[in-house]
Amino acid sequence: MKGKQFKRLLAAAGLAGILVISAGCGGSTGTADASSADSGQVQEESAAVSETEETEAASSSETSASESAVSEAEETAGKTAEEVIKERVPFLAGEWEDSYSQRAGMNIEPIEEDKTNATYHVTIHWGGSASETAIWTFTGKYMPVTDALVYSDCKYAIVTMQENGEEQEDVRYEDGTGTLQIEDDHILWIDDVENAGEGCTFVKISGGETEQTSEIANPWSETENLEEAEAGSGIHLDAPMEGLPKHGDATMNFWKYLWMDDIIEARYESVNDEMLIRASTGHEKLELSGDYTEYSKTWTESFKGLEVECMGDGQTVNLAYFDEGDTHVSISYNAGYEGNGLTVDELSSLVMGLYAEPAGASE
Repeated sequence: MKGKQFKRLLAAAGLAGILVISAGCGGSTGTADASSADSGQVQEESAAVSETEETEAASSSETSASESAVSEAEETAGKTAEEVIKERVPFLAGEWEDSYSQRAGMNIEPIEEDKTNATYHVTIHWGGSASETAIWTFTGKYMPVTDALVYSDCKYAIVTMQENGEEQEDVRYEDGTGTLQIEDDHILWIDDVENAGEGCTFVKISGGETEQTSEIANPWSETENLEEAEAGSGIHLDAPMEGLPKHGDATMNFWKYLWMDDIIEARYESVNDEMLIRASTGHEKLELSGDYTEYSKTWTESFKGLEVECMGDGQTVNLAYFDEGDTHVSISYNAGYEGNGLTVDELSSLVMGLYAEPAGASE
């Protein structure tokens, strides 16, 4: 029993005892009305105690829920902000990768001129194709209270490799704001401008003290052997090897399989393009594809009666979803680069190559 509650019960019991004694003494000299009034007061006090017990019992779960948070706070009790900032350097510094899409990478490097160890150079890059890369660069300041890096000087640019080997930079903005929020052994990217970090969970792949932990945290395995990928994922996939899209003189070629529990991926690339085909029984649509781009057009195509949801600019397809029996499938082509996708005919060939006789197709 809580100490405060026990004291209240003692106080109520003492008050009841006093009233009983008073009533007994008054019984010889007082009236029945007085005794009745005293009895009513005792009942009111008892009711108040009962209500207090219920209130404190209801709040006990909230107290228990907060104990873990208090325990975590105690771990850093007595440390100065400078000490907390310094301890974060080995964790933050190094190379990070989005564990789900594996298309986004991040480099965090302490700024040596800052003797407090509070500021970092940060570069995030997202490879849309072999020739184009989206790059965000900014200065992040570590905030020990929120355990996060915040920034307000982000430069976002699309860098394209020209045929002559030179890079062309298309700057979209230079004053972006956002946060890199630390959560246990990973980092979440909160982009205030375009929400580019939605769905990204960065784990460390090299540098600092968390390299081994982050490698274990990466859920993907890779192979060039289809049987190995199917056995590891538990998903069957007839990944097409012929009739692949060809834009200009660039031929799309199979690269490798990636797999985790209940997801298999076939990855293809050419000089300028990249294509991912994923299948799963437990994940679908955005959760399966990992592409959270907000494309301008969404529409449906029907191939032999199989309904395929398409996203892109209305003419070319960057992202497509469909279900084949109990299996969910996503096809992404140059994810995030609207206007540089598959034609409807190319998508049809891919879908029919995956499932020549779809279970959901009609005659």
